[in-house]
Amino acid sequence: SATAELNAIRAKVSGAAADGARFCAERDAVVRALAEAEAASSAALEAERRERVRREATLREEMSKAAEASTLRAELAELKLKLASAEAKGAQAAEDGAAARERQAEET
Repeated sequence: SATAELNAIRAKVSGAAADGARFCAERDAVVRALAEAEAASSAALEAERRERVRREATLREEMSKAAEASTLRAELAELKLKLASAEAKGAQAAEDGAAARERQAEET
């Protein structure tokens, strides 16, 4: 009977050891899955950060181009005004020249 009890205790110990090993393996699998999930999450966050940085750089570039275009439009408007002024002065000079020629022709 003592042998039977000893065998029963050994069977329980062996079963508990097997259960412990199974639980350890399950725990290790959960730890690995958690590490993989954290790595995937970190990679996704890094990819999102890089995309945000790229979009911000593109936006800054577009804003810079828009500002440059606005400056160029202002410069063009200024040049158009100068051209109109020069054309008006040229027309006035032509009129003054014609009037001077008329006076000169009348004087002679």
